Amino acid sequence: MKLKSIHSKYILLFFLILAALLLISGCDRGSGSSSISETAVVVSSDIESVQSFYAPLGLSAAEIIENYLPKKAEITLSDDSTQTVELHWEAPENYDSQTEGAYFFNGYYYLPDDSIKEITAEVILKEDIASVSGRLSFDFAFAYSTSAASFSTSTTSLNSDSLLSSNEEEYIIAFKSGTKREEREKIIRSQGAELIKELPSLNAAVVKFPPFAVNAEMSLAADSSVSYIEPNYQVHILSYEEPNDPRFAQQWNLDMIDLPYAWSSQKGKSNIRVAVIDTGIELEHEDLAARIDREYAYNFISQNSNVSDGHGHGTHVSGTIGALTDNSLGVAGVSWAGEILPLKALNDRGSGNVSDLAAAILYAAGLDDRAGNMEPVDIINLSLGTSSDSSTLRNAINDAAAEGVILVAAAGNNQGRINYPAAYENVIAVGAADQTGELAYYSSYGPELDFIAPGGNDSNFGILSTYKNNSYQESSGTSMAAPHISGLIALLLSDNNSASEVKEILEQASIHLGFEEESDKIGYGLVNANFALNRIDKIKIIVGERSGDSIEAAAETEISIKGGDYFIGDIPIGEYSLFAWIDIRDNGLIEAGDYLLEISELDFSQEINIEQDLRLVFD
Repeated sequence: MKLKSIHSKYILLFFLILAALLLISGCDRGSGSSSISETAVVVSSDIESVQSFYAPLGLSAAEIIENYLPKKAEITLSDDSTQTVELHWEAPENYDSQTEGAYFFNGYYYLPDDSIKEITAEVILKEDIASVSGRLSFDFAFAYSTSAASFSTSTTSLNSDSLLSSNEEEYIIAFKSGTKREEREKIIRSQGAELIKELPSLNAAVVKFPPFAVNAEMSLAADSSVSYIEPNYQVHILSYEEPNDPRFAQQWNLDMIDLPYAWSSQKGKSNIRVAVIDTGIELEHEDLAARIDREYAYNFISQNSNVSDGHGHGTHVSGTIGALTDNSLGVAGVSWAGEILPLKALNDRGSGNVSDLAAAILYAAGLDDRAGNMEPVDIINLSLGTSSDSSTLRNAINDAAAEGVILVAAAGNNQGRINYPAAYENVIAVGAADQTGELAYYSSYGPELDFIAPGGNDSNFGILSTYKNNSYQESSGTSMAAPHISGLIALLLSDNNSASEVKEILEQASIHLGFEEESDKIGYGLVNANFALNRIDKIKIIVGERSGDSIEAAAETEISIKGGDYFIGDIPIGEYSLFAWIDIRDNGLIEAGDYLLEISELDFSQEINIEQDLRLVFD
């Protein structure tokens, strides 16, 4: 009896331990925890559940996995976080390297809760195909630097509004897939139209109707073989957006971040307001006066409305953000419209204290009684800093950010750690680039750094802007870099982007040299206004031939605007050129403001993989 009792206890203990292990296992794997399973839901992925790849005959399954199938993918989870996952592949049992056809390689990757997400890759073996692979990186070769010569192409800008005009006699007819050439020609002749040229890659043709052809386009649109018909719209070159400010030619900094091309998309709107908390402003400056909000301007040192600038620093910063532009005077600003609210928190020697600075920030955000009924500004520029971490300053920053105000600050000029307030989480920290596009020797840096922008390099390459006594002066520093970002944000808000989107857009639009997307030295890199305003997120890699302003592709792929590895595996045997193309308007035409690298006469006459690294140079 005693033995039986002990035996029962052991059995009971065994089952209790087993149940505990199952419970722990369930928590680890997510099967028993709703919170874990929710975070593991994949919202999107840069690899499709079934993706097709082409490869030549004769390759083993191991070679296919090593050289043709992706090794990593980026997934977005339901909590908006992103994660890079490793992909694992298995060869199908029926794989035959000598037989053409489709073979399905099963793959998987692990989710954060250790559950498995399955994927499939379709590998199509074909005879007479080749491939090309490599890595794309960036370099700078600005005209005011000594870097290598540029391979990029960037010409005059076009304005999309010019697409409204058309040649009234010419039309584009697009035919449905499968319509033979003889049938297309018959349809065109039936309306008495003249064939101007064919557009084979679009399965379309340009035609011209005779004057007497009434309602011909309507008749063609009703034809069952016609997909659509539209006028052959005319595109007119409007020149590179060069304002008539006489000293614009000296503003290399605006050209460095591609503002003249970005201005074709957006020049700014009058309802966007930027507060400049600094040494004040020259109220009657010829190139600023009309942009200044005098009603709410305030001096936090003297507690009055006198914001005169005896130093010149605040006037210089304000001019970079928004000097009156295209007014035949002085210099150009980043944003051509909107109000500048001058708030004086630094004295005429360029110094101040945290209490005045915090008060000015709260005032700009509409959180200070002295602001009255003033609406919060959209952006606060802080071209200033301290090495001390102040709770008062931090709290003011956080309160302003909670109101939806975007805060931009200079990183500092001490070659070391980033100053406050730039180091705070709710502030966009800006370092300085010199005339080569790389980090200026004086600029502070560190993990808090977000971007770099032109800040100049001593007297030879300073940033030219408005200055005290109705004058203009070149200055250098991260104080000069920050207003480039503030002005660009004003353009982004003018272009109907929300405040919550701005930083992500700038991250995507910044150019980081080498193969990193972010680093402590330069953050996400040198910001590019053209990319930001046009929301550029990809680079086309094309094998084919250039024909005028277009490229006839034999095979192509796309990679992130940040560069990285590329692979094209379905290339018919022959000789082609290889292109890396940033198509700014994504319209398939090589035109103003685009970036293009072309490597000609690559020989794909054998079934081989060509290794070809690409370097896209910004000049």
